Amino acid sequence: METQTEANKNNRELTSSEVKLAIAEIENRFSILAKAQQEYSKLIAKVEDFLDTQKHVSDEDYDNLRECKYNEVKDKIREKYQIPHGVHLFFDDGDSLPLLPKHMQQLKKWINAFVRGQLIPLELEFLIHEMEESSGECDYIWGFLGDPAYFFEGRNNWKAPKIDNENLSYFDIKINEIYEIGTRSKTKKKFTVGLERIWNLLEPTY
Repeated sequence: METQTEANKNNRELTSSEVKLAIAEIENRFSILAKAQQEYSKLIAKVEDFLDTQKHVSDEDYDNLRECKYNEVKDKIREKYQIPHGVHLFFDDGDSLPLLPKHMQQLKKWINAFVRGQLIPLELEFLIHEMEESSGECDYIWGFLGDPAYFFEGRNNWKAPKIDNENLSYFDIKINEIYEIGTRSKTKKKFTVGLERIWNLLEPTY
């Protein structure tokens, strides 16, 4: 039996009960990411404090120690929150902000419209841009579709599944799926004037 996310992928219209279940599935995945990334950021801050005391070691030993400590934290978080292989964990690196629990209330209206296919392409593009470059960074492909994005393959030592398509990558195909699902309805929901940032943290750039 297909899950509600799979039903969405198949591009058919959902019943009201299926809509509720699909929304719940997606909200749950994003909530897991938000909680996990909040805890991850706090633990990484402690790792960095520890590393500050290790400046006396060689550069090579320092890099190896840093990688080891980061991996220990990631493994701990993945096990605790049951986050699958291929889902990258983002943290506050001073340049962007990871998806956090405080973002979930704002994100819910986007999830609702996504499941119903009521987003206009530009709004969906804006949402994805925020989750890639600015506020609310996370593996949004896993959040929306339930499939890992395999962000930062080299850093994480994983490989996205091979796709039998010369023109599209695995990532391209998943992005296309998000657009197909999120914009499929003839009825569109306009959220904002001037596409203000979804987290209301920064001024609009459009």
